[in-house]
Amino acid sequence: MYLPFGWIKWIRKVKIYTMSKIKYILEEVILESRRVKTIEQYRERLEDSFIDNPVTVGGVKSDDFEEVLAWVENQLPHSKYLEFVLSSMCCGGYGADPEPLLSLVQSFHRLAERNLIKNKDIYSKEYKTPEGSNYVDLSDLYDVVEKATELELTKEQDKKLKGQKDIIYDGPKWRVVVPKSHQASCAYGSGTKWCTTTKNDDSNFKQYTTDAILFYLIDKTSQTYDENVMYKLALNWLFQWNEKSGRFSSKQIGTATLYDSKDNTARLEHVLPLLPEEMIQEIRLYYANTIIRENKLLDAQENGWKSVYSELQEKFISNGVVNDLMSKIQRDLPNEQVVRLNGGIDDLSVDPSTKTFWFTLNNSTGERDGDSENNPIYNGFIFGNQEMSGKEQLLDLSLHDDNGNEMESREYLMDFREFQPLYVRHVIRNAPQDYEGFKKFVGSRKNLFFSLDKKKLVNYLYKKIVGLVFSNSWNRKWVRGEQPYFDSGDKVFWVPGNQASTFTFKYPPKENSLINKFINHIKKNPGVTAKEFYKEVYDFDYYPGYSTQFWGSIKDSGIVRTEKGPYGVHKYYIGPNYKKWTEGDLERYREQSRPWRWRN
Repeated sequence: MYLPFGWIKWIRKVKIYTMSKIKYILEEVILESRRVKTIEQYRERLEDSFIDNPVTVGGVKSDDFEEVLAWVENQLPHSKYLEFVLSSMCCGGYGADPEPLLSLVQSFHRLAERNLIKNKDIYSKEYKTPEGSNYVDLSDLYDVVEKATELELTKEQDKKLKGQKDIIYDGPKWRVVVPKSHQASCAYGSGTKWCTTTKNDDSNFKQYTTDAILFYLIDKTSQTYDENVMYKLALNWLFQWNEKSGRFSSKQIGTATLYDSKDNTARLEHVLPLLPEEMIQEIRLYYANTIIRENKLLDAQENGWKSVYSELQEKFISNGVVNDLMSKIQRDLPNEQVVRLNGGIDDLSVDPSTKTFWFTLNNSTGERDGDSENNPIYNGFIFGNQEMSGKEQLLDLSLHDDNGNEMESREYLMDFREFQPLYVRHVIRNAPQDYEGFKKFVGSRKNLFFSLDKKKLVNYLYKKIVGLVFSNSWNRKWVRGEQPYFDSGDKVFWVPGNQASTFTFKYPPKENSLINKFINHIKKNPGVTAKEFYKEVYDFDYYPGYSTQFWGSIKDSGIVRTEKGPYGVHKYYIGPNYKKWTEGDLERYREQSRPWRWRN
């Protein structure tokens, strides 16, 4: 008799299922038998031990064996670890407290399941307490778990930062990582004092990775710089620009800079021989390949070099730099100290459509063309204006007299000198300083130059405009005996006779400051001398030369005035600018000091 094929297949499935079920039941029976045997083996010893020394389970002390046992079994990742835990608890030492012991076992199990621990048998000789020991010694097991945990964290970190780093070498002791983002730099450089790992500030990372490669050499056998200052090393290897070829060229590794984990410079010639040769070769190869890629990028962009400045201008204009600069001129320029000092702005005109502006001051105190005073006209063109001489310009400023004659002209170009304060060192370092070379350099790194913060560029151009006003205003010819302050109408500006003076005399002064005590004393004792003030207020003798800057500056400010008493000693009184000071309308003009030879 023959059964249909489908029946045969079904019977086979039933057979396989039955056998699997039987196998499972047998394993459960065997495990339960072992469990009962293990519990009975250690019950008496542990019951006695708990009575004398209750243990912590779930944060609560307990001397009940059944309660402790139930909690232990509930925490076990697998029943096969029961005997290990109970036997360890019997021996005391590291294993006396079940909570850290179970935490260790849980970690061991998790790491073994992920194949991060080679020897997965916790009962093996590798983890066994040495013979003759009175207490359980789990130090070897702790070491294995700790190293596996570090490996786990490393793998998780690598996965999390995928695409943000290059791991170019991973040997038994050393690992070499090239961070390609600030986040990766902070992760792989953790535990060091490197500025490239500063959180919430990527400027230093950019500085050390633009036209350079930052290698992190990590010793996997060390944990902290207290243990080994060389446990992490940072190797910064700069590119070298060749002026003749207009390309980057390779440099010897000996020209790179090496930093230990405490951010101290280390001697490469001393450290390199201690490192694996194959690791150094991988670093050299990575550097050489990067140079090749950079030069290929330059080759591909050869045709774009001629138009790079025009592209920059279009980018800046479309980003709103012109409009923002014009708005800042209208909003902030009338409030500049130098402008208020010269009576404010008489006329101010800005035209974003033509990228031009011009203005005059109400009363320029500058003296030009001999002794004749005039109110010069300031005007400027912003990049892209048709009046500008070249596409490479950022800003063109000029100064004209009343008759329209040019008195001064300043031109700011898109060159190394002007771009350096805008992009700081991290972009500009190693850039060529000649015009054509720098133009190629900009063309090869368009994205970096295009990414300039708009606000930074606007502030930079605005300061140039204010600087032109500063250099052409209040150039007073001080008359011998003239007071060192100037009333502009709303504010009084003063200058110190001593160029080294740092006093500004902000109001209100601090309660225990020298000026506060001096003014209060003058009010009560008009005509007091410096000697009397120090004796009466501070109870010590005053000698000539003491606080020289203070006495001279407070007199120059007009907050106090002096009269000569007997023997030429100065007596102090409340001065003509005291009220202005208390009203907040007295301000030091920081661009000038009155020469000593012009004082009374």
